[in-house]
Amino acid sequence: MEHPDGFDICQVKRYSRPLTAGQARRVEDSWNTFVVQTLTVQPVRSWTLVTPWEPSNPRLDWLVKLTAGHGIPTRWMGGRTLDGLAADNPALVEYFFGDGGQRLARLMAEALQGGREVPAGVPAEDLLDAVIARQRGLAAALNEVDPFYRYDVQVRPGRGGSAILGR
Repeated sequence: MEHPDGFDICQVKRYSRPLTAGQARRVEDSWNTFVVQTLTVQPVRSWTLVTPWEPSNPRLDWLVKLTAGHGIPTRWMGGRTLDGLAADNPALVEYFFGDGGQRLARLMAEALQGGREVPAGVPAEDLLDAVIARQRGLAAALNEVDPFYRYDVQVRPGRGGSAILGR
């Protein structure tokens, strides 16, 4: 997650039971890759290991030893915190476990229909109001269903070909 003063990095692992030796080694590999490839070139505020498994005290101690000496706070986010975040963000749960992805696809299909012909005889002011209302509604719907992006739909003057091609 980006902030004005740096990044909060989350390393997500799907481990839902106590770590095996191989899984612990993969976490160590991920940490070492992060240290070499990210920590040396980006401003980092924190690093969090995220798993559905709630870590034991010995594993928390293991993580503290693994990540010590690099000047950033580290922590382990387990299943209880993830459950709380899911409860606070139902749109995110819907996106992954409901029909959020399909709903997003339907909204994008509707957006592509926005360029269809306008019925003859519609006054310009009414047409502009309809276009503005449609774009605001589309942006609001997209922002509601997609947890990863913020959509801002704009209406600009100019010819369609030049606006699309960036001329």
